[in-house]
This record gives sequence, C-alpha cells and structure tokens, in this order.
Amino acid sequence: MRKRIYRLLLILAAAAMLAGCGKENSISIEEKDGKVTLKVPPSLENTFSLSRPMLDAGFAENEADHSYQIEKKDYDAFLQTLRDKIDTNLANANESKDYPSISGIQLNKKMEKLEVSIDPAAYEASDDGTIVHALGTQILLYRIYAGESPKLEIRYVDAESKSVYDTEKISY
Repeated sequence: MRKRIYRLLLILAAAAMLAGCGKENSISIEEKDGKVTLKVPPSLENTFSLSRPMLDAGFAENEADHSYQIEKKDYDAFLQTLRDKIDTNLANANESKDYPSISGIQLNKKMEKLEVSIDPAAYEASDDGTIVHALGTQILLYRIYAGESPKLEIRYVDAESKSVYDTEKISY
C-alpha cells in the first residue's frame, strides 16, 4: 500500500508541475489563425520550460507573455507522437515479463481510465506499479498538452475474480 501511495504522489507531482493547481494556475491552449498557443500562467513560469520534444516539434517561446506557439499541423503531429509513445509503452508493458503481477493494462479511447489487471498479493509485494506510474504520467501530460482536463482514473482489477481491487482518481 505504501508503495502505491508513493507512486501516486509521483504521478501527481509530475502532472502538477505542468497543470498547476486550480484553473487560474493551469496551462491553457488556444487555437487561432492556423496556430496553437500554450499559455503558461505566471505561477508556473519558473517551473515550465520547453522540453526537447517540444523544441523538436517546433514550439517557439514568446518571452513577453511566457507562451509557446506552434503551427496547428505541427501541434497535431506533436500530439500524435505523444499518443503513439503512450500506445507503444502500453503495448510493451502488456508484452513484457518484467511485471509478473500485472496481467494486462488497458486505456480507454478518451484516455481518462486506465484499467490494470493484477494479482493483488503479488502486486502489493512488488515494484510492478512503476509501469503504471510511468503510463499515468504520460497520459496526464498528454491530456495537459491537448488542452484537456488533467484527470485519470486508475482501476486495479483482480485478474482472477474480476472484481475491482482498488481505484485511484487523479485530477486537477
């Protein structure tokens, strides 16, 4: 249980750095004239900077208002690249033998619910939840960059009984 709480805190911290806490502190996305602008509130100016993938995608910083602009087609390609990485990591996690307590992970189309089929006793005794943390962080960051509400429900389902073992709801 303590490991799962620690992993949840890591997910929350990673997403909070981008999302901020509360509507007035969150990154906003605006589309106009074939361009997309990410607006970063003053409260996040010291914690947010362009990442290598953002630079590679073509985001340009406007230092005057701490916003980032990109052509709409490049923004769409950036989001697709992020989505493809999530899909690849999800497929890799499902095929991997590195997480023996996890028998499957599924993400719904809206990217709001992650269902993890587990052997509860083995899961609690292992560090297999690190892959859930990694996927959760990627999903939340995608949702933030897409201008969607940064929320995610992670349902842990007992693989044998098919009953819900636990649920974590993350939202900002």
